Order: sequence, then structure tokens, then C-alpha cells
Amino acid sequence: SNFDNDEGPTGKEYILTRLCSDMQTNAGQLGFFHIETREDPTTLSSKFLIDNKGFTGVGKTFNMVGTTFNGPLRRLHVDDAADAPQFRISQSYDLDPAFGVFTDFQTTAAGDLCINPQNAATDKFVGINLSAATPPTSTLDINGDLRIRNIAANPALTSVLVVDANGLVQSRTLPNSGNVAACLSGLQNNYVTKITNSLTNEICNSQIFDDGTTVKIVHSPPAALGFVNIKNDLFGSGYTAALQVENTNNAMGSALVLAGKFRAMYAVADGQFGGNEKGIETYAQGSSSSNSNNTGTYSMAKNATTNNMGVAGYGYSYQGQNIAVNNIGVFGKANGASSFNAGIYGDIGTLGAGNWAGYFLGPVMASSYSILPSDAAFKKNIKSIEGALDKILLLKPATYEYDTEKFSYKNFYGGTTPGFIADEVAEIIPEIVKKCNDPVLYDSLGNQINEVLTYNGLQIDGIIPYLVAAIQELNSKVDGCCNSGMRLQDQGNNPSQSIKIISEATALLGDARPNPADGNTIITVKVPEKISEAIIGFTDQLGKEVFREAITNRGYSDLNIETLQLEQGGYHYSLIADGKIIDTKQMVKQH
Repeated sequence: SNFDNDEGPTGKEYILTRLCSDMQTNAGQLGFFHIETREDPTTLSSKFLIDNKGFTGVGKTFNMVGTTFNGPLRRLHVDDAADAPQFRISQSYDLDPAFGVFTDFQTTAAGDLCINPQNAATDKFVGINLSAATPPTSTLDINGDLRIRNIAANPALTSVLVVDANGLVQSRTLPNSGNVAACLSGLQNNYVTKITNSLTNEICNSQIFDDGTTVKIVHSPPAALGFVNIKNDLFGSGYTAALQVENTNNAMGSALVLAGKFRAMYAVADGQFGGNEKGIETYAQGSSSSNSNNTGTYSMAKNATTNNMGVAGYGYSYQGQNIAVNNIGVFGKANGASSFNAGIYGDIGTLGAGNWAGYFLGPVMASSYSILPSDAAFKKNIKSIEGALDKILLLKPATYEYDTEKFSYKNFYGGTTPGFIADEVAEIIPEIVKKCNDPVLYDSLGNQINEVLTYNGLQIDGIIPYLVAAIQELNSKVDGCCNSGMRLQDQGNNPSQSIKIISEATALLGDARPNPADGNTIITVKVPEKISEAIIGFTDQLGKEVFREAITNRGYSDLNIETLQLEQGGYHYSLIADGKIIDTKQMVKQH
């Protein structure tokens, strides 16, 4: 369909609107929709065209002469050879540009793209990944990363781009007119550079290597002896180390934090460095006004399935190399504090079997005394020890040897040792016997080398209070004998007889023999003639009477007590004269 406004063959403009279909291709009609002008009968020009491929052309003279058609090359093709923007997006329309709000896009004759946002003739901003709610605030405002694929290098330039605290990119002039020169040795890839001459801005490779995967400090050349010093006067004038780090912040903090696997190579004391070498040396220092705690080395190990060791120290000499005079796994020294110094401080947090503030496989040497907290402020439920003499008499001191072959990993002493068997002591003084267990030990290949046992340990110094109480009891008995005018008579060389107590006026109760008893036991008693009724009675640990027997003889007599009727355990026996308890003692029934 054609809609023509044809005013003449020459000197007049022909205006034509045409709707076409693909079926008219043979007739030279290649577009669906045309708005055309004709300057002469042979040339057809379009101002707006949508071709049969869906491409839309605006603004250019899209020529069609005969069957040759120069159509739009993109879905939207805006074309204008004039020196003016080809495309505009308006937010507020106004014939006067001084009042409109719009953005013009122009491809210049040189092929450059110009984007010009305007608001009432005022230059505005371009934003990427922004919106009206968060508008751009700079000529180009990017919310996201910026990548430059290729950039030219120009060593003659004197300025660099920097980012300020607000994220704005600004220009900064380099010192010394911005001239930067590489050192004579040249620059190598993947090394962090450093300025080696501030007067000429000479830059060279540092010893920090970073290839995107590995970061390390290296010596160049590798065989050369060198040091990396991040504070070469940290420990005083003339001190050097392979790596020194200082935290100059007065606030609490760490000079160096290592997360992951870190290894400091041991120092070989072969005289090259003077014979005093340290794998890692740390130093913590702070003013009294800002630092309450200084820790030279703070290490933590957690979440392992076998062993977590915050600090592992080894002191040993290799065969074939120098043999050290002293090997020390961990060395601790502390002095100079106003209130507390501790060379080594251990804290387990929770008491229990297998929890030790210090655990040693072998003898422990101390050049001075050891102390346990004993202030009354730390204690409660304080009670006197009763019957200590009887318990001490039940203990069985012995000599023995440790099984060093079966338990080689425990480093037991190999000779004859005096002491007690904790299992036996547990039946008499259970409070000084503790349950213990060892950690699982592994060799260098991860193989378990010990059997994890739960066993009895003995708090040997816990026997001392019982010894003191037993001496006090014995002394009281001796004083009682002397003060009452009694005398002691030796019964000869018969070991089954003890010492009889002889008195003229008082009732007395002797010790059971044997004690502990398994069968019969002999108890010597003295009942004066003036006593009308005398009884010996036995009670269990709960105070329940289990046995009593009348004493018919007066004066001294040995009572033969049959203990088979008693169950195994501890008992009290008392001498009762005319309803009054004269004395009470303890006895243990075995088996």
C-alpha cells in the first residue's frame, strides 16, 4: 500500500509512506514499513524504516536504488552524520535545553562515544549499578569492581591515581618530580618492590615473593646470608635476627599472629654464628599505663583428633654431630616482677583423672622446697585425725622394683625403691590414693606406643599428718602411764606378748594383738577389785553393738576374743566398768 504526496518530478519533495510484505521482494520492496522522501524519480530515501529482519533504522538516508538496499545494521540503528548527538533519553522534555533533563549519546566523526547527562544545562553524573534511590555523585560512579584489560605504561609520567577515604579516585604527584627508575640489577617478576634511593626514587626487588599462590621471604641469591629486619633495634643496638616483628601500638595486640602451619628451622651451633642460636625468640614490652599483661609467646592448639600441643620443645643432639653439654626441651625463667614470677606456669582448668598442671615421665629435680597452699582461708570442714596410730600400724612399708620392661614408655626408676602399695593404702587411708591415667603416646609415624591404663597413685606427703597424729597419740599414752603411777613390765622374749600395763587403782584397756585380726585376738584388760560389773563390747563403724562379753576376773587378764563371728571391716571395742566407758580402741577384722 502506498500513500503518496507527489508534487512534481523536480524541485519538489516527494513524501511516501509504504507498507510492504516479503512477497514483494521481486519488486524491490525489501522492508515492511517505510517513511520515505524522494528528491527525484530514481532515488528513494527513508527517514524511518523497519526491514523484514526486524532491524530498525532512524535518521539516516537509507538508500535504495533499483534492487540495491542499504538498510539498518542493528536492531536499532540511529544514524546522523551531523556534528550533534544522534540519540537522546529524556526525563523532562523542554524545547529549551536550559530547562530539560536528558542524556545525549553521540558517536563523533572520529568514532568516539560521548555521553552527556544534563539537568537544566548543568553537567550531571553517570552511574553503573546504581539507581535513583542511590544516585551517582561523581562524573563516573561505579558500584562494583573495575577492570582495565590493557593499559599503556609511560615512565615519564609524574602522577599516580590514589583512592581517598571516601572511595574517590584522585591524582597524586610523586615526589622528586615523579621520576621512578629501576635499579641496575633490574626487576624480577612476582617480587614486591621497594625504594632503595629516596633521592632518585630508585626501586628494586625486595625479599618478599608473591606469585598469587605462595607468599614467602627469600634471600637473593639464595645462598647469600641475609636478614629481614622489621625493627632492627627491637632488642637493643647491634641485634639482628632472621625475622623481627614489633607491635608499636600501645593498645593490647600481637606483633605477629601465625595461623596454619609454621616452622622455624633450628639453628645449628657449629661456630658459624657464635654457638648461641635460637629458632624463635619473642619479646613483649609495654608501658605500665596501657599494658597489664605481656606475653612473649602465646600459642594455641585445638581441634586435633590425637594431640593438641600448644608448645612442643625438644632438646637433643644428632649422632655424628656436635654433642651438646646440656639439652633442654623447654627452658623457663622469670624475674623482676613486683609481685609474681613464674618460670613455667601450668593450669589445667578442671581437676580429674588425666588432668595435670605438669606431667613428667622421669625423676623431677628441685633445688629448693616445694609448697602446697595451706592457709586456713582455703579450707573448710576441718577435723582432727582420730585413730591415726592404729592406721599407721596397719600400713605395710615395702621395697620393690618397677617393671621397666613392660612399661618402658613411663621411664620408671630401675633400682630398688622403698614405699607403699597404693592398693593396700587405699583400704586404710583412702583419701591419699588418687585415680590416674596417662595420655595416648604416638611415635613419629603416628603409631600408638603405650597402653592407656587407669591406675592408683599415692599422695605420699598425705601420710605425714597421720604420722604426726600417731606420735601424738602414742605420747599421750606414755604420759598417761607415767602420770597415773603405772609401770611397764617387759614380758620377756615372747613375740606374741606385748607389754603388760600394771596399775594399782584404775581400770585399763590394752591393744588387740594381732590387729588386724583373722581368727582370735588377745586383749589385755585390768579390772580393779572395787568394780562390781565389767564388760567388753564391740561396735561397728555405724556405732551398732555387734558383740559383748562379761569380764569376771579382777586385776589383769588376757581376753581371748574369737573374731570369726565378725564380718570383715573396722570395729571399736570398749571397756565398760559399772556402766561407765573407761576406754575405747579400734580393731580391724580381715578376711
